[in-house]
Amino acid sequence: MKLFRCLSKTAVVAMLMAAGAVAVAQNIAVVNGKPIPRARADAFVQELVKQGQQDTPQLQALVRQELVDREILVQEAERRGLSGKPEIRFQLDNSRQQVLINALVRINSPRRRSPMPMSKRNTSGSPRMEAQRSTELAIFWSTKKMRQKPLSRS
Repeated sequence: MKLFRCLSKTAVVAMLMAAGAVAVAQNIAVVNGKPIPRARADAFVQELVKQGQQDTPQLQALVRQELVDREILVQEAERRGLSGKPEIRFQLDNSRQQVLINALVRINSPRRRSPMPMSKRNTSGSPRMEAQRSTELAIFWSTKKMRQKPLSRS
């Protein structure tokens, strides 16, 4: 019976160690108890690769250090209560809105954009260009109308 208990304790310890290894594999670091997911680092690296960087171990290490540094600074800002200040909340809301607007425009625009402004492009005879122009104008006017609407206070 003692052998069974010893084996079961060993099995439990082994399972816990394996679970810990899986958790470490899913995170690149843990800062003051808060994990930094590997997916965040991978997305960060992919953005840098899109900008022309080579995906190297040095880049991976730099990204890891950058994310750890950011997490430390964010935790300190939150500890000081900065996220509760009205001007900070305003800036966070505006940043969130801008990211969403940029995403909307990006998904409604073709992958290759002409460097020339829309008003100077020759779109005659091209249904695709006409559709692109219509989409861009619709987004522009709808966002402009939203900005012009008076805020209703209920």
